[in-house]
Amino acid sequence: AHQILQQVGRKIAAETEAKDLDAFAKAYADMGLGMIRIEKREEGRFSFLGHDLLEPRPGSRVAACYFTLGYLTGAVSRVSRGEPTLGTEIECQSRGSHECRFIVQVKKPEEGLARRVKELV
Repeated sequence: AHQILQQVGRKIAAETEAKDLDAFAKAYADMGLGMIRIEKREEGRFSFLGHDLLEPRPGSRVAACYFTLGYLTGAVSRVSRGEPTLGTEIECQSRGSHECRFIVQVKKPEEGLARRVKELV
């Protein structure tokens, strides 16, 4: 189910009329899906914070906001001229965090996400 939710999130991002990540975040809020803001921007790597997202699951032991993750990876891909992206949720409100935290990067063949996440955190 989480892969389907991510695909739907990416599809929504692909159909959103936004030119930059701030506009994608505003569009997400305007659709009533929750609040997202950009925490860090580095070349090809982004950290996002979100709250009141679509998929709250209090007490979940795993990251639960797959739809939002799909939307964010789709948004970063769009502003990066269609480049493939990798993303993960590293903190989640469902697990007691104040906000959800996502890391998304433009995929480079020579490096994995785990190494780059460490640099952003």
